[in-house]
Amino acid sequence: MFPPSNFAGNQGLCGAPLAACDRRSKWISDESSIGMAVGLVVGFVVAFYFPPCF
Repeated sequence: MFPPSNFAGNQGLCGAPLAACDRRSKWISDESSIGMAVGLVVGFVVAFYFPPCF
């Protein structure tokens, strides 16, 4: 319904009507992996030191 030029240039957008997706791309970037790890550690530390709050 829309021409492919309306969707071209959008980062991470692939598939019809654009080119196929690159299967080799990472689903989770290094930055988000670090953020998830830090959040997990902080959550455990807070839960350990403040158990009555949970």
